[in-house]
Amino acid sequence: MLQTSTLAQTIPFETVKSALALDLPNDIVEALSPQIHAEDKGDQAAIVIDYHGTSAHVAEIERQELDEKPDDQTIGALYQNEATPYQDQPTEAKDEEEPVDTAQAHYPEKPTHNLFSRLPTIHLGHFRMTHRRRLFLNIAIILVLLLGASIFLTLKKEQDAKQQAIYQQIYPPSQQYYETGQGLESLNPTLSQDNYQKAAKLLQNGETKLKKGTTEYQQVDALLSKVQEAMQGGSSGTTASATPVSPADNSLLAIAQANSNAAAFGDGSTDIYMITTSEVISVSKSDGSKKTVIKNKGDWSSPKAVVPYEGNIYILDPKNGVLKYTPTGDGFGKSDYFQGNGPDLSQATSMAIDGSIWILLNNGTILQYTSGKSNGLKVTGLDTPMKQPTKIVTDIAMEHVYVLDPSTNRINSFDKHGAFQHAYTNPILAKAADFTVSEKDKTILVLSGGKVWKIAL
Repeated sequence: MLQTSTLAQTIPFETVKSALALDLPNDIVEALSPQIHAEDKGDQAAIVIDYHGTSAHVAEIERQELDEKPDDQTIGALYQNEATPYQDQPTEAKDEEEPVDTAQAHYPEKPTHNLFSRLPTIHLGHFRMTHRRRLFLNIAIILVLLLGASIFLTLKKEQDAKQQAIYQQIYPPSQQYYETGQGLESLNPTLSQDNYQKAAKLLQNGETKLKKGTTEYQQVDALLSKVQEAMQGGSSGTTASATPVSPADNSLLAIAQANSNAAAFGDGSTDIYMITTSEVISVSKSDGSKKTVIKNKGDWSSPKAVVPYEGNIYILDPKNGVLKYTPTGDGFGKSDYFQGNGPDLSQATSMAIDGSIWILLNNGTILQYTSGKSNGLKVTGLDTPMKQPTKIVTDIAMEHVYVLDPSTNRINSFDKHGAFQHAYTNPILAKAADFTVSEKDKTILVLSGGKVWKIAL
């Protein structure tokens, strides 16, 4: 029984010994088969050979060959050519040298031209590699090669099966997302991009698990190229129609429209907040009454954003960072959100809060921090880079993040992992000063040129 090391380690010796006591190879195989297949191991294999001995004639010839004395220190003899015989060398006598009997000279038969006739006859002490033994040796080598090939093919089959299983988990759902995205391009561009993003993420993750060069990898890569092309086609955006409207009384854009001297505006649940270089003022949404809530005591110099969140007020100042004002009995207490270890905000232009703090830089970078620690956000899928974006909008109730980029006449939307969703393009955005988004009403309101415009999501 020729067995692999894995089989030898897995099946106890007593079990193998018991199986080998059976008469037929088929019975031995059947006895061992359940234990071999108990575990999914492709390199657990064996070959069982049943040898019934030789005929009396062949056995006698082999016995005579083995009884021959070895020649003088010769460990091997090769046929020099087929026409020249050789003579056995006399062995050295212990007491006296005997003459060589040339009549008993041994001439080998002329070798036949078959698979084994070219092999040399090798003498190793009293062991002689006869033609018959060479035959069995070559059979054994062939069997070992077949066993190795069988193990290799089994392992390859297992690997192919694993690759196919991964492929089935990736390709069909990605194909479905892609086809759904195509069907929604004209009806709902944002939802169309959502489907493309899901397909791209699934395919990109899948490529890392598939072996390059395989059919499965090539098909996944080809579909990914189609998805990315569709995403880029949508990233240029559609020309969104803009209609002039009158903003609601005491809404953020109504307050911004009437107070162009303020640096920034923030939308709270009951009040609108605006910030100047000297103070933060709240404006009641119900009656429009104003009240100074925070006086600047040298805390900020060039504020870019004021955001109310859960009773606190956050101020973004490129020089002094993100300032957090917490209500106290007689006003607000100030603290540093980053506690002195924040990022470089010298190029910051806007801020939004949804539990995490989103900070927009004028080079198009978006930073996201939670509890003062960076989330490592990366913007993806945007083929036209933002040049000088001015405001970022989101809150805890929104599914997306919106960024105003007047330099490209666009408002870009992203999911909250940074993946690009859609671009809304209109010439009025070139001069936009502020904007708000209502996903519930599916509208964007933009303050541009002293007017408020509505764009449908």
